[in-house]
Amino acid sequence: MRRFLPALLLLASCADAPVEPATQSLARAAPMLRSFSDVTWTTSTTGIEMVPIGQFNGDYTILVDINANGFAVGWRNTPGVGERAISWQNGVFTDLGTLGGGFSRAYQVNAAGVIVGEASNEFGFIRPVVWVGGAIRELPALDPTNAGFGTARAINERGAGGGKHSRPFTTRGALWPAEGAVVDIGMLPTANVGWATGINNHGHVFGQSIYFADF
Repeated sequence: MRRFLPALLLLASCADAPVEPATQSLARAAPMLRSFSDVTWTTSTTGIEMVPIGQFNGDYTILVDINANGFAVGWRNTPGVGERAISWQNGVFTDLGTLGGGFSRAYQVNAAGVIVGEASNEFGFIRPVVWVGGAIRELPALDPTNAGFGTARAINERGAGGGKHSRPFTTRGALWPAEGAVVDIGMLPTANVGWATGINNHGHVFGQSIYFADF
């Protein structure tokens, strides 16, 4: 299993293209096999530096969002165990935990360090969650009588989150206002499923609304 190493890109003014070693011939590669050559970035002329930041205990590690304070979030995948949400700051990885199950992912973090994502509970159901001060909390369901499955994919600087919640036979966009509760933001009239993937500080939400002519 290949392990991928997360990295930070530090951007400054760019003058020329990255320095890349000569491409190696693939003639020696056996049929149906792949051959790879390394690529390096230098800071001598480009002003761009790629800095490896390591992995969580050597696991497959992916970070998907970072705030202005250099606080990043994502998840790791431990062979035989599964995925768990993590954060990273100043060279330190932290496991963010779950709702009692074995799975979680963190998708976005705002400037205050509030994180949104998804996590499984002790029964294996995946719920939309928020982490505040390192503590995980399940977000409200669209249907309190049937919690279903859900995920929070985005959060703005005011603490409002957007994502989706699945109930029997439908998946609908959900908005979690900073004040609490949950709002069904639905989908287009002819669609079968919908979800939110982003929210700005004005509360404008964007996402997808999908129509399947034939399931």
